Amino acid sequence: MKLSILFLFLFLFSSSIFAAKFGVVDVQKVLRYSKPSLNARSELEKKVKKLEDLVKSRKKDLEIRMGKVKKLQDQFNQKAAIWRKKKRDEKRKEVLVMQRKLLRKRDELRLFFGEKKRDIEREKRRVLSQIVRTIRRISSKVAKERKFDLVIDSSTLVLYRNSSIDLTDKVIQRYDSLKK
Repeated sequence: MKLSILFLFLFLFSSSIFAAKFGVVDVQKVLRYSKPSLNARSELEKKVKKLEDLVKSRKKDLEIRMGKVKKLQDQFNQKAAIWRKKKRDEKRKEVLVMQRKLLRKRDELRLFFGEKKRDIEREKRRVLSQIVRTIRRISSKVAKERKFDLVIDSSTLVLYRNSSIDLTDKVIQRYDSLKK
């Protein structure tokens, strides 16, 4: 009984299933080749490069300071035996103060750069989300214009697709024309 109902259901709705017009969009391809995506990626890469340059310069400055502290420490180790107790205590305190400042500076830089890196990652996610929303909106418009009933992302379990149902290039063209 249940089997016959299933066959009846499939028979009645099979004609509408076969009449549906399907399309696919390769979102990854749109992300790789559309001008707005390339521009966004370029801007993010500039920010990353700028941060990397800042890290290098601050790291170099920190290394110079570390060299000065090491030199002072070596000087202290060499001359501590001949200095009087008061001078030795002053120099030891001076070395310890410089070491603490250096460690604090290093920790501050780590926190600063960690925060900047998280900011850039947040920016990447925000930009990607915005681009994908735009791609979806454009895909929907193209599908409506070409009277498609269903459009899917080709990166999700599509084993074969006929090029006639691929809307990717049309979406890329439309997306590029939006940002002019």
